Amino acid sequence: MPVDSMHSRIENQKKRALKSGPVYIPAQWVSIIKLAKKNGKPYSTTEMNTKDFLDLTRLCNDMGNNYSFNEDGDKILMGDIVAINFKKNNPFKIYYKTDFSQNEYKTIDIRSHGKRNQSYPEQNDIKIKCAYDSPPKLSLAKKEDLLSLCHSNLIPEQYHHFFESLLTDQQQQQHNESMITPQTAKQPVNSKTTKKKTTKKTEKKTEDRRPKKF
Repeated sequence: MPVDSMHSRIENQKKRALKSGPVYIPAQWVSIIKLAKKNGKPYSTTEMNTKDFLDLTRLCNDMGNNYSFNEDGDKILMGDIVAINFKKNNPFKIYYKTDFSQNEYKTIDIRSHGKRNQSYPEQNDIKIKCAYDSPPKLSLAKKEDLLSLCHSNLIPEQYHHFFESLLTDQQQQQHNESMITPQTAKQPVNSKTTKKKTTKKTEKKTEDRRPKKF
């Protein structure tokens, strides 16, 4: 397959590149991949950001996830489908044939056979959302290990900024805590003070109930 030959060329180019020196940051792989093809046009690469990754799993759940039974209750074998049809006015239904000689399409309602009491959003409310709200984060120990390589000059200085800018789980947690407003933050209850006041009040009531001596 063409994809296999492409992967083979990239793997060979990677081995040649590592012989001349290490790869320090992900951006260096772009030029390595482009140089993998020696003849013809170089491979086209697309550099992606965090916002470029979409949550297709959530989209499928919002659309519907019944691909096992058709409207007649028959089990669907995807390998048997030879023709498939979609209609704009019925976005949640799939029409298919398992034989070209069939006169009519069979229908799959992807919103049927769901979980009990499962509700789906309206068509206009379905949106493709990003898979991640922020870049992936490292543990603090991992970042400290990487920075130690920078401080010992095992990683050249021109790449230090990349490693220094990496986020950690602790930094994200501190950022989330800083976003809490005074109105939403709950004031801690001083249990000792409350208990002390209650005790004094109880003692006073007890003294008032004692019979007075004349």
